[in-house]
Amino acid sequence: MGPTRWTALMTALVAVALPARSQDRRVAAPPDEARTLVSRLTELKNGDFDRPPVPEASRRIPIAPLHPSPELFLPLDPEMKPNPFRRLVELGPAALPVLLESLTDSRPTEFLIEHKGFMGGMEFGHVVPENPENGAECLVLKEAIERREKQLPGPPGKTFYQYRTKVGDLCFAAIGAITNRGYKVATHKPTQCLEVSSPVQDAKIAEEVRALWGTGDLDRKLFEWLRLDFESRDPWGAYQTGAAQRLLYYYPEEAVPIVAARLRALDVVSSDPGKRQKSNRLRAEDLVRIVSGFPYTGIRDELRSIAERTVDGRILEAALPGIDRKEDAFVLERIRALIALVPKTEEVQEQGFYLLKACQERLPEAVRDLFRDYLKDASLERINTACQAFIQSKNGRGDLALEILRPYLRDARPIASWTYTAVPDRESTRYPVRICDQAADGISRSNPADRELRFEFAGTPGDLDLQLERIRRRIERLKK
Repeated sequence: MGPTRWTALMTALVAVALPARSQDRRVAAPPDEARTLVSRLTELKNGDFDRPPVPEASRRIPIAPLHPSPELFLPLDPEMKPNPFRRLVELGPAALPVLLESLTDSRPTEFLIEHKGFMGGMEFGHVVPENPENGAECLVLKEAIERREKQLPGPPGKTFYQYRTKVGDLCFAAIGAITNRGYKVATHKPTQCLEVSSPVQDAKIAEEVRALWGTGDLDRKLFEWLRLDFESRDPWGAYQTGAAQRLLYYYPEEAVPIVAARLRALDVVSSDPGKRQKSNRLRAEDLVRIVSGFPYTGIRDELRSIAERTVDGRILEAALPGIDRKEDAFVLERIRALIALVPKTEEVQEQGFYLLKACQERLPEAVRDLFRDYLKDASLERINTACQAFIQSKNGRGDLALEILRPYLRDARPIASWTYTAVPDRESTRYPVRICDQAADGISRSNPADRELRFEFAGTPGDLDLQLERIRRRIERLKK
């Protein structure tokens, strides 16, 4: 069976299999609210789409119009401050008619996209992603898909280095956020270039998106296409995880039994990640993490069962937000059982990392003994893993970081394949990262308010040694 016939068949089968929608559960919103919110998109500026600095990066990470991601579904992001864009996504299908109507709105916003690299530039392009298993969607986008598959160049355009987004551009991104499609105002392309897909500049984009979403019962279509996304066979599960989130958010009554059944069927007992991914058609931890924040009993029962059965620390860590705090004794038992299976020379950010990080964030009263047991006669790999557990923890304990990592502040052994640049965020001379550097970084990030414990990968190893000496002196004073 050819791909076209297969996608058409899948679309038809899923549509037939869908449960009846509960009409009284449609998202309702006054029409004027969506229109007012669209008008207010002119106020949005770059900072409105930033998240606070995260442990693994010192700079802010822009999302939504530039880098939408299933893991950053705005209505569920507690760190994203309220703004008109977020509210439009919260309204979901109720906002789609106004968003579609406004795709060509040319009013400028305060949100600026800039190219700051040494190479490349920006140019207008035409990127309207589709789920290749959705036959109806592929039919509408047939011309664009053929052009992309044949790698046909678009019309030559002028290179530029900054672009002030328009209201229609942000409407395009909001439609993508609602519908589980990666509609981005800008996407990266080789080499170090940005391709701007603007429905204001390219009327064909607006025409295609309206043809996809602007006809029929939008609420019903969104539910059907999200359900089809959830049944997709893409090996990385991007459409599946994004669909699970949106189904549970917009259509919880219908979605809970569907998602619970999928969780129940996941292979979480195989110790081979590759085998699990092939069997599950996605990484189990990705789906588990995506749904763990929802409060529905049917979902939480399955997460508890997964935590009990899994032999993988990544899956256990992903399930913990969905397990009741009354179950902390059970959680500690499972963490201890899995950490006992971790090999001495395991690479960083594998089982041990996720288990230590999970215990630090969930069970701070038990984590001291867990770290001590893990680091008894520790290999270099285990020490680095412990450092990373503090570096990447959302709420690392400063006192514990000082106690656990202080002994390694004089350990100058280099970590194989780990380097840093002398000038942060720029291509410059690279130097090896040492255990003492990682320990200092973990202490610094766990004690952000203490300026004398601050550490930065900048300069030569000699410059880092000066920072290390300052940190050691500060720790000695704290002990007195």
